[in-house]
Amino acid sequence: MIDAGELEGRAVLDASGRCGWCGSATLHKDEFGFPTTPLSYHRAEIDAML
Repeated sequence: MIDAGELEGRAVLDASGRCGWCGSATLHKDEFGFPTTPLSYHRAEIDAML
């Protein structure tokens, strides 16, 4: 079973600036169009996997 810390650890920017969760090189934005962290952006997906 995967723990929360392991999943959350994937939702970070890697050395090349890509999202470790989805691989996107573009900046993640929240529902209002403001920049957000990969962890906040992918929170619902992470919670669904737990």
